[in-house]
Amino acid sequence: MQNIGGIGNVTILPKAGELYAFDTGPGNMIIDALVQRHTGQPYDDGGSLASRGTIDEALLHRLMDDPYFALSPPKSTGREVYGAPYVQRLIEMAEHLPFEDLIATATAFTAYSIADSYKRFVMPRHGLDRVVVSGGGARNKTLLSYLGSYLDREIVTGEAYGVPDQGREAMAFALLAHESLNRRPSNFPLATGARERTILGTITLQEPVQI
Repeated sequence: MQNIGGIGNVTILPKAGELYAFDTGPGNMIIDALVQRHTGQPYDDGGSLASRGTIDEALLHRLMDDPYFALSPPKSTGREVYGAPYVQRLIEMAEHLPFEDLIATATAFTAYSIADSYKRFVMPRHGLDRVVVSGGGARNKTLLSYLGSYLDREIVTGEAYGVPDQGREAMAFALLAHESLNRRPSNFPLATGARERTILGTITLQEPVQI
């Protein structure tokens, strides 16, 4: 299960054994920042800008020369790595490219980094049947197309399993609350690096107020 929000993160559901998860690298963060700077729009709607561009393979391989991708899970990254300073460096590296080519390359970077993570850390252990994509990236058709071409696997969205993308997080937090109320652990050490299973969250009841 691949979430593509600002950052990409994957949860692996093996047929046998405990699930595990880690951040694959950038998700929509870089693409959105580039689109906002150039067009004033919040994101590349449906991947239409990327679809009109051509991937610069040399730049893509420079971007993939990032030590984060070689780190073994569990691992995490975020805006502190792929935020505004990173985007500025990318713009300077790509000053020779037309805007659509830059967006296509940034989109390919997200897709390639996801596929690379699977090939390094998932497929040697379990194989890979299909990828279920959620988050804003699930609505970027060009991103999904790139991911499918890099993996040669079935790519579907959470909608195929009856989970609407806009309701996904609400459903997840309701499940976490249910487990906390019933005093059951709901963390997975292989996802976070925690030492043990534990009950998440606290329940704080308001003291009666006397007037």
